Amino acid sequence: MYEIFGFPDEIEKLINLMKSQLGEPFMVYFPDQTIYKASFLDSQILSLLSKRPRAKSKDIAHQLKIGIETVRRRIRFLTGNLIKVIPIIDLPKSNIVMFSIFSKHVDITRSILRNHLIWEFSDANAGIFVSSTTDFGKAKKLIDFVRRKEIDAEVMMIYNYELPSYYKLFIKY
Repeated sequence: MYEIFGFPDEIEKLINLMKSQLGEPFMVYFPDQTIYKASFLDSQILSLLSKRPRAKSKDIAHQLKIGIETVRRRIRFLTGNLIKVIPIIDLPKSNIVMFSIFSKHVDITRSILRNHLIWEFSDANAGIFVSSTTDFGKAKKLIDFVRRKEIDAEVMMIYNYELPSYYKLFIKY
């Protein structure tokens, strides 16, 4: 599973390049797109976070010479809408089972997996739910429950994942 960021023409080029190297994809999913025009303050905060992702709000506030509550409020907004925090976990050593479910019944699948969700990428028509649990038995029960509600749901077990070293912060203008 690959998540690709960019403008529509860039995404199309990347998908075609990936097809030429990896073959035809099982599924291509384009969620509804919302263009976010970052304010000057948000751009400054994002710029600082891209250099130091673990920076504390108080340090950012100090550098930008603004109130800490303003920084916290903007980071909460950005985290809910623009920023993703992606933990790097050695899955084989962690005893965690990760799986994804590709669903066309977003509300039902979300309600079943709500206590196990790591990431969700969805819109009104479909979604991908990346989830985790402590063992294969629990994962199977969750997957079976989703499939009883949606027979066509697709499942992918995740045994390893990585982020490219050049993983960048993207701001859409």
